[in-house]
Amino acid sequence: MKRKIVVIVVILAVLGGGGWFGYKRFFGAPAAGMIEAMGPEGAPVVQVETVSRRMLVQEVFAPGTVEAGNLQEYKAALASPRVTLHVEVGQQVEEGQILAELDASELLEDVKAKERDLLQAERRLEELRRNLDSAPLQLERSVQEARRQLIEAQTQLAKARAGGGSGESSSVTALREQIAQLRNQAAQAQQAVNEARAALSAAEAAYMAKPGDPEAERAYRAAEEAYRRAVSKNDETARETATKLAEAQAELDALLSGGDFNADDQETRVRLAEIQVKLAEVAVKEAEEALRRGPDMGQIQLAEAEVEAARATLEKLRGNLESMTIKATAPGTVLAVGAKDGDPVQQGALIARVGDMERMTLVGQVEAVDLDSLEPGQQIMVTSALLPLASFEGVVTGVGQQTSQSMDGYRGMYMGENVTFEVRGEVENLDGRLKSGMSVEMRIETSRKENVIVVPLLAVKEEGGQAYVLVVKDYQVELRPIQTGLVTNREVEVVSGLEEGEMIVTAPFGLIETLQDGDVVRIQGMPGMGGFGPGMGPGVVPGGVRRGRVVPGRAISVPLGLLTGGVAR
Repeated sequence: MKRKIVVIVVILAVLGGGGWFGYKRFFGAPAAGMIEAMGPEGAPVVQVETVSRRMLVQEVFAPGTVEAGNLQEYKAALASPRVTLHVEVGQQVEEGQILAELDASELLEDVKAKERDLLQAERRLEELRRNLDSAPLQLERSVQEARRQLIEAQTQLAKARAGGGSGESSSVTALREQIAQLRNQAAQAQQAVNEARAALSAAEAAYMAKPGDPEAERAYRAAEEAYRRAVSKNDETARETATKLAEAQAELDALLSGGDFNADDQETRVRLAEIQVKLAEVAVKEAEEALRRGPDMGQIQLAEAEVEAARATLEKLRGNLESMTIKATAPGTVLAVGAKDGDPVQQGALIARVGDMERMTLVGQVEAVDLDSLEPGQQIMVTSALLPLASFEGVVTGVGQQTSQSMDGYRGMYMGENVTFEVRGEVENLDGRLKSGMSVEMRIETSRKENVIVVPLLAVKEEGGQAYVLVVKDYQVELRPIQTGLVTNREVEVVSGLEEGEMIVTAPFGLIETLQDGDVVRIQGMPGMGGFGPGMGPGVVPGGVRRGRVVPGRAISVPLGLLTGGVAR
């Protein structure tokens, strides 16, 4: 134990000695050979820089995030008792690829039922339209038949008034045979209708069992036409036999009740004939009115509405059935899956989220002062603290036209926060190192100048709207007016007023603001500069070339004179 304590004390002593040596080395008195300043004694000490030409880049910095490009969310269109997944997180999918399928067994039955309903509605409409085509002819026939019956009634009335009539010479047996014959004709016509209806039902059942079978369809159409003809013939036979049957039955009843007709019978027969004439006249008027009005379109319109309703419902059901198969609308990578295979899902539940991870979306925030310098198409350098050794190239795709704070009730404007705007871009991520949701730093290049005279921003002073720099020659200051161009937060382009190779004061800032034309200064420098004199300064090597890497600056708000090229407004 004592030995361990001794070792620890020795280590601490060594570390303490090293620390003291380092402090004295870097923070103590200047080392031998250090040149503090050159020039007239008592003059203020300044730092200088030789003017040179180089590239100047203006940039806007925007913090933000990177997200998957063309982000698509696929949700359940309807509730389903079961979902079958065909993808997993991280999987690459192509456009049209099936992501998941919802159980649609019940919906499929609904579709089949509605298909049958639509077929029946279409058949009813077709039959009504066929009847509509033949309706004018049928109405004309009805008028002719009513007129014929009127003539016959008028003839019977004339015979009754004349005291004659077929009833006086007809026997009961003949009338019974006539009645039986008329009833037999009506029964035969009705039997034909019954047989045609049975054949149509059988053909319809066969067609419904095989809707796509052309032979079954032809058989159904033929049976349907045969039934229509049987119904038409039955109606015609019924109209023809009804009147004859009524007359024969009336004559038979008269013979059975009293034998030969007497005067009272004659008067009764005349009254009956007159009634028949009036009824026939009414029937003629009704038939002529029906012919004038034309066919009844109400049933056609109702049937058409039923067909349209059935068709619309079927289309909706088919659309729902199609939506039960969820397909990718664009290629990408599966970022998330919102359901488990085999589980039930509710309508609107997230099934999968798919995005493009090769060309991702950038969303950043810029301050209002930088807004005017931004436009689509500008280059972006993207970096992330999570990938310290990597950088990615992107491009600006859009600049927001309203403040981000305005989405929160203008909170930023009224609470004193910085007003920011959204800037969007795209970035290539071919190696897949960027991940959706990462925080990134966006450096947007807004302007670039090649081979221009550049000076530090802090070396420029403004008086009365005019920009100046302090040129040093033979340790004497000249207040030189300049015209400025591109400005960053660290450097300024000098368009005119300054030549390459001249020396200007760069520090300290307090002296730059107070020194006047003709003032004398001392120049601070470091050893190893290849000679130090009025034409040289720190960071300058023979030939006037400045050492070090040029670091681009961001766009900033600058004094009035700088923005106007050194000319007062």
